[in-house]
Amino acid sequence: MTPAKYFQENPSAKDGVMKAFFAYHAESDFPRAHIFGSDSRESTCRYCGRSRELVRHDDLAPECQSRPEAPNIAGIIHNEEHKAFQLLQKAGTEVPRLIAKHGMSGETLAILHHTHGFDAETVDAIIPVPRSIMESYHAKMEEERERSRKAFKPKEITVA
Repeated sequence: MTPAKYFQENPSAKDGVMKAFFAYHAESDFPRAHIFGSDSRESTCRYCGRSRELVRHDDLAPECQSRPEAPNIAGIIHNEEHKAFQLLQKAGTEVPRLIAKHGMSGETLAILHHTHGFDAETVDAIIPVPRSIMESYHAKMEEERERSRKAFKPKEITVA
């Protein structure tokens, strides 16, 4: 007898098999599967809090009802590529104008980075940046990081 025919004749057995499958085998392969912290029977699902044994034996559906939808990775990548191409297109027109206005220096590259979002590598792809200016840019950025670190004041939070 094939599994399909068996489950057709014994629908209650299919529910038990599906519950065991979602309790012990389905973690990464299915978007509605439970995510357990360990392999133990008492391990609980990160999203719904049910243990493996509860998933297997309670009257609820075998799938996790609290697990959030998986993000659309392809859509996220497409959007990031689109933003990167827009930035490059904008840099193609803005960088030459800004370099002509402010001159080529490490400080100018830092300003382009902070103010306009054009990092030094993007500027270098449009207008070749001499190595000495690139080194000056990296030194200027390190000064900014140090200034930022010194300005940071940690906040102590107490919980009653």
